Amino acid sequence: MSVTPERTIFLYRKLLLGAMHSAGFKNYAREWRHFTLNHEPFAKQRFDFPVPAGYHADRMHSLASAPLVPR
Repeated sequence: MSVTPERTIFLYRKLLLGAMHSAGFKNYAREWRHFTLNHEPFAKQRFDFPVPAGYHADRMHSLASAPLVPR
């Protein structure tokens, strides 16, 4: 029996949710990928700092080449 891509995605999201909850984070129920630290030390503070051009693209490239599951 093969696992569908949808089932694989569901299982990875469930794994992420469990790991983040174990680490003290809560998720925003309407967006699966957004988490907030419980008892956040700077809950009312907003941070504004420059992000170097290309940072996001470079980071995504390194993430894309990493294995999803430890080998």
